[in-house]
Amino acid sequence: MSLSTLDLTLGALEVGLALGTFLFGLLTLQCYHYACNNKDGPALRTFVAYIWFMNTLDTGFFWIYFYGISVTNFNNPPGLDELPWSLAICFTIIALITSPIQGFYTYRISVISDNWLMAGLGLFGSLAFFALSTAMAAVAIIEGSVSKFNAHWGGLFAIKLAMEISVDLFITVTMCYYLSPRRAQTKRAKMVLNKLMLCMIETGMATCAAAFLCIIFEIILPKTALWVAVIAILPRLYSNSLLVSYVR
Repeated sequence: MSLSTLDLTLGALEVGLALGTFLFGLLTLQCYHYACNNKDGPALRTFVAYIWFMNTLDTGFFWIYFYGISVTNFNNPPGLDELPWSLAICFTIIALITSPIQGFYTYRISVISDNWLMAGLGLFGSLAFFALSTAMAAVAIIEGSVSKFNAHWGGLFAIKLAMEISVDLFITVTMCYYLSPRRAQTKRAKMVLNKLMLCMIETGMATCAAAFLCIIFEIILPKTALWVAVIAILPRLYSNSLLVSYVR
């Protein structure tokens, strides 16, 4: 195995997991601050606790995967191509993080717009993404190899990520439309809406950019784990975006 391939597999995973763990730490701080200072109802507080718990599981399973290929399979280059159960479980957990967050956003769309059709479109896309993600997790367990998974199912995996990007863009554009400062009646309201809209654009573009990078890496470098490194970051971006945008 060439050094470049090793760097783009083991090295990329190390960097991706380090950044993902750092973002998990930020999420933990945000959740702690929310629990201590927010007086929301039990439903929203339970939702925040659920997001934190699922991120804890996801981060833990990603480190189990990394330990397996870096320690258990030390000096065993073919072991870097393995796709173990720990990584397959991460695919499902990511769907259990991303889809509820997208569902929360679509619920907020219905609240501020009183347009259940728009919210229904977003919810349909989110549920379709969840179903496809669950199927991908089952396929990953069956294939047992990163290269085989990419060779047989790489196109469908790219479609799943494209669907995720589409839902994110739909939510971002719709929220920006209904949060437009032009709809406000006072100067203070316009300032608040402008800040919310800017926050939606920044957080929405961050998750879209990460998913788009994952597609590029999966297509251009299918025999490396560079795309897995991006996936290790993606759910933390979603979760931190949620806390920054709404749950404060």
